Amino acid sequence: LAASFIEAIVPMPSTPEVKKTISNFITKCKREEYAEGEVIWTEGDESDSAKILLRGTVRATLEGTRVSEIVEKGNIFGELGLVDGTHRLSTVTCLTNVVTYSIDKATFDHMVQNNHREARLMERIAVRYLAHRVQHVSNRIFETHCLPI
Repeated sequence: LAASFIEAIVPMPSTPEVKKTISNFITKCKREEYAEGEVIWTEGDESDSAKILLRGTVRATLEGTRVSEIVEKGNIFGELGLVDGTHRLSTVTCLTNVVTYSIDKATFDHMVQNNHREARLMERIAVRYLAHRVQHVSNRIFETHCLPI
């Protein structure tokens, strides 16, 4: 089930090598469950992991503002924690019951050094999400500048 989920969010050829990479990657992730209303982390917390959202919906909120974003299953959040350890940029709260696969920075760094295929899979998941985010932000900028006054 988990392997088919990963295959669906990051389309790749269905070869035995790819299936093995996905399977190995999943064994390095920690499955976590959160209840509706639970805060996964708070803005400013130490950032040491990223989470792939397998089930449910979360809201990322910038403290002291009305800015928030809904993140749904199949997406990743907290990916900057893997890149540079930046403190959490938003507070993430569960809007429903949530299941994630979490990968911590130490595990990711180990993948980068010792298993490039697994590290590349994680990077593909993150890049796919970031590309979606850039498109979303670009569309919002375009809509804002093109609305009739």
